[in-house]
Amino acid sequence: MKQPVKIILMGFIASALFLSCGYFLGSDLKLRILFDETKQLQVGAKVDYAHCDQTVGRVKNVSLCENGKTAVDLIIFSQFKGLVRSGVMFVVDYPLFSKDPTRILMDILSKDIDNPQIKSGATLNGVSWIFYKMAVAADSISPVADTVVGHSKILLNELESFVKSDDFDRLLEALEKQAKIISGYTIEQRRRFERDILPKIEKKIKNHYKRLNTIYNQEEIKKLEKELNELKHSLNINTPAKQ
Repeated sequence: MKQPVKIILMGFIASALFLSCGYFLGSDLKLRILFDETKQLQVGAKVDYAHCDQTVGRVKNVSLCENGKTAVDLIIFSQFKGLVRSGVMFVVDYPLFSKDPTRILMDILSKDIDNPQIKSGATLNGVSWIFYKMAVAADSISPVADTVVGHSKILLNELESFVKSDDFDRLLEALEKQAKIISGYTIEQRRRFERDILPKIEKKIKNHYKRLNTIYNQEEIKKLEKELNELKHSLNINTPAKQ
């Protein structure tokens, strides 16, 4: 095969490979985000993914809308567009104590990880920095809340068993066990338990208090009251807790 023909053929193959790579990678994701304020955001500013500070896109245009909002046109690079799902938050991040340029932070909360992907060309509302911090805080507390509820279901089930079987020793044991579990709770978990779970426990016992008085003597009732007080004492946020 002659040299010019080889060059042409190699060029054709290279072009085909380039086009096929572009096909499989797909095009960039184009979005328009409406912000109340952009704090001197510039064209070319980075779009960073909050969880790993990875740059996933760039700002392509910034313009003022008739309603007073600022429209920010941005692209998310093709290899990262799978991250952009329903519920995604975009927030303008401007440095207070440095000369770093203003950027946009993109974040996906854990509850939104499995949401549908957003299609190119969509218009979304950006969020304020305060709203973003509140949403992230709530997202981080959710697993803590679930842990508290999960542990507490065990105790509430023990209470149900006690009500049905009058197994007094089993109830005392369950209360004591829960107090030990609480000793390992964070302050936020203790507050959650005190707010959402303890009232249910006290209500269940109070509803059966008259029946308890007819079945058990005063000494046994005092044991129950003692275990309840120990449980409450373990919730004291001034006692040692995991931070």
